[in-house]
Amino acid sequence: MATPTKWSSPNITAPANSFAAIAVGASLVGGFKAIYVGSAGDLVVHSFDGGGAAALFVGVQAGTILPVMGIAIGTTASGTNAGSLVALG
Repeated sequence: MATPTKWSSPNITAPANSFAAIAVGASLVGGFKAIYVGSAGDLVVHSFDGGGAAALFVGVQAGTILPVMGIAIGTTASGTNAGSLVALG
């Protein structure tokens, strides 16, 4: 089993054991396993896979915890306009 980083829990189903505000367009070393969305909008999340595939989540409501693992949040140019984002790891 790989050694967990600051941004990964030893068990994917375990509650988050770390968190940090993440800016639009930013990435986190080690990634995250969920994103808290503080203000509603659209959110682009880049996955862990080698190609950095991205998914656009449209109309995410304020207060949502989006349970998706990723490495980065897309820029406003790519479609992200949700705000007050917190990465959970």
